[in-house]
Amino acid sequence: MLNRIRRLNISLAAKCQLLFGSSVVLIIAAALFVPWQRMDQLTEQMNTWLELKRRHGGELAAVLAARDGMRRRLEVQGDLEGTLAKLEKQIADAHRAVKKEAAVLRGLREKAAQELAKVAAKG
Repeated sequence: MLNRIRRLNISLAAKCQLLFGSSVVLIIAAALFVPWQRMDQLTEQMNTWLELKRRHGGELAAVLAARDGMRRRLEVQGDLEGTLAKLEKQIADAHRAVKKEAAVLRGLREKAAQELAKVAAKG
């Protein structure tokens, strides 16, 4: 680009003014670009916030509660095999406890049946 400017049939002062003017335009464009980008970023964040607010309620607490619920669901889904293993262990423990209670109940019923048979035999 500088070679093109050198070949122009204009004075050195005019060339300097052109370079200075283009520099000023470039600086102004850069100075306007940064806030423009930031405004786009803020607009996107605000739209996201409004969407979350619309979906999960108008209060910040409702949005935060929804976020916490999603986080818990992701933790459970992220470790699905571990969660299934824990649940299977809980089922097995409950099954063993029920069998123990059933054996105790059966013993009590048999004892009650024997006593009832003795009373019925006497009476």
